[in-house]
Amino acid sequence: MNVFARNQRTMLALGVKSVEWTANRRHESVWRVTLECGDELTITTPLLGTESTVLRLAAEKLQQMGRPVRYPA
Repeated sequence: MNVFARNQRTMLALGVKSVEWTANRRHESVWRVTLECGDELTITTPLLGTESTVLRLAAEKLQQMGRPVRYPA
């Protein structure tokens, strides 16, 4: 499975609708993660963070919030 397909599967499991890069600040990137329910999360990664990194950090935030994860069949 390639990275794109793995990221899409992870987004489906987490209930993520979209991941958008918003800005670069000093030594970090800022991303906006929109969930299917309409909520938005702001994720900050190291400057060269990838979408996979954003999804991992979003999963950690969702876990802290007590949100369930739906694994696709």
